Amino acid sequence: MFVFDRTNGKPLFPIEYHKYPPSTVPGEETAKEQPLPTLPAPYARQRLTEEMLTNRTPEVHQWALDKFRQFRSEGPVRPVQRRKRYCGFSRFRWRRGVGRSGGGYGNGNHLCEFQRPPWTGALAPNTGENSPKGIYLSQCGVCHGENMMGSPPTIPSLVDVGDRISSQQITGTIKNGKGRMPGFPNLADDQLSTLVEFLMSGANRNSQAPKPSRRL
Repeated sequence: MFVFDRTNGKPLFPIEYHKYPPSTVPGEETAKEQPLPTLPAPYARQRLTEEMLTNRTPEVHQWALDKFRQFRSEGPVRPVQRRKRYCGFSRFRWRRGVGRSGGGYGNGNHLCEFQRPPWTGALAPNTGENSPKGIYLSQCGVCHGENMMGSPPTIPSLVDVGDRISSQQITGTIKNGKGRMPGFPNLADDQLSTLVEFLMSGANRNSQAPKPSRRL
């Protein structure tokens, strides 16, 4: 937390500049130093460590340790690297956590403590393979075509499918299959949600494709 004199904007406590490793992402340049306040002490945890992992049972603790040691957890202001996954409360705080001041007090929220594990993240080259359209073409395009028109009535059109059925119905069909269509249990959760969003929004579809008639 940075605390300033509201009359002149000067910091009430000294601010130190610390050096951090540069980004390893080609073409990305990060700041060589970052400012950190000397006081007050952080009111929320800045780093996830092994000591914070669950001790519910010895087996679960060991499982958590094995998973945790596959990640980086180095505290805030560390650039995300290619392929090397990053894990920690600091990364989480930027996405879902929040600090609020209500006058004489402040509170810090770590939603991951109550709802899910800490966020992890990594970078990978953009080959298009895991882009929304890339997932569609690799999983659905063989039958339904690049323009989503299909070959009715055997293979239905997916143009404006989001206007005809709900996202839950689309998700269920992709996971479990329907009629002649097999299920796709190979899709990871993030790939599945990306694909469903693509089908619902129709992003990148051929805007000239005629809309299918609706059956009552």
